Amino acid sequence: MLGQSPISIEVKSVSDVDVCGNKLFQIYVQTNEIYVSDSIVGFDLYLGYNPDKIQLDQLLVANTLSSQFQNNGSESILTINKTISGEVWISGAYFVEKKFLKGKLPLIAISGRYLKECTDTTEIAILDFIPAYYDFTKIPPQLQITNLALKATVANLSGRSFQAEIKEEIIKIANTDSIATINVYLRNDDIARNKNVELSIFLNRNENINIEDIESTNSTFIIETIERKLDTVILKAKILGVIAKDTPTIVFKIQRKSFNSDTVSAFIIIRKLTDCNCISQINNDSFNIQIQKKLISSVEFEDKDSMSPKVYLQKIGDRYEIQSYDNTLSQINIYNSLGQLLEKINCSVSKVELSGDKLMNGLNIIEVIVNCNNKVNKKLIKYIK
Repeated sequence: MLGQSPISIEVKSVSDVDVCGNKLFQIYVQTNEIYVSDSIVGFDLYLGYNPDKIQLDQLLVANTLSSQFQNNGSESILTINKTISGEVWISGAYFVEKKFLKGKLPLIAISGRYLKECTDTTEIAILDFIPAYYDFTKIPPQLQITNLALKATVANLSGRSFQAEIKEEIIKIANTDSIATINVYLRNDDIARNKNVELSIFLNRNENINIEDIESTNSTFIIETIERKLDTVILKAKILGVIAKDTPTIVFKIQRKSFNSDTVSAFIIIRKLTDCNCISQINNDSFNIQIQKKLISSVEFEDKDSMSPKVYLQKIGDRYEIQSYDNTLSQINIYNSLGQLLEKINCSVSKVELSGDKLMNGLNIIEVIVNCNNKVNKKLIKYIK
């Protein structure tokens, strides 16, 4: 028996689809649930679009109500017809009685291709929708149709961005610290299609600080390679999905190389995105690394000649560092308070690390020999452990 109540079909949603540059897209026409009492045995759907920007090609009936038409062979028909430029007519119908279309799935879907680059938007709209329930031998009853406004926006680029952000404008390396942690927040708007990204960390004065360690803290952001250059570190990473914007994506640690106060400008720069053209805007960020005054735990070696090279000793945890920033350390001698030589270290570097057990409790004398301008300069310091 045929349904007797008026048909009420409502398009529930308006959707945006991000595509551009000859990319494929799919549009689903969603209706309210169709019950047995108001089932339909046919419909005509007219869609309008701009043929200069998009191309509508194929019906997609899987997981839609219209799959019932496709599965009934010669007893039904489901076609897509291009009537005039910028308009398609989708027709579905059963040719026998007591065949009904009902359920909760979308009515039908259609695939297409966007023909332009990522510079504008366009719309696909329902021009007319005519449902019917009858056996095609009788005049159909009066039909009721509500809310037929469906707009599928293609290449909607507004607000689609990839952003790198450092929430702190100034990163301080304090008096008692030699390492600072930098948290990089990445944000992507619907970027699951972006499979790879390349970004760089640029330091404008890298002679004062050094990037010690870099790691990803987000399971969807996989760092594949790290390339270190003179003043830049380049990361190449794979994106497995949408990046959580409220937690750091990348954490890198920096170490000071100078005991003097200084401010280093740093930049996070997105160099390349691949496999997706739907991002219209890339936002980079900059920040300053502030190296504060000479460490309290650092002691300058005594020397009466103001033109002699500067050499520093500082305690870091359970170890000690002796360092000259402009010259080479040749030899380090450690004496006890009686002047007895405890250890002699020959070297040819700018920095030497000593473990805490190298120095005895009480008064120690450390003598450092530094090569400077082909001269030998002795530096002495009395250091109380």
